[in-house]
Amino acid sequence: MTDTDYRLRLAHWPEDESALKQVRETVFVREQHVPVELEWDGLDDQCLHMLAEDP
Repeated sequence: MTDTDYRLRLAHWPEDESALKQVRETVFVREQHVPVELEWDGLDDQCLHMLAEDP
């Protein structure tokens, strides 16, 4: 495996909510300091989400 071994897939909010929240909390809220109230706007069930996953 190399650092570029990953799979990109369409994510569905109801089934993938936990994984999507984990990524967004880490990347946007903690690392990029996006205010929580802006990150969690209640529109996620209407949005297109993608997840990159490694083995």
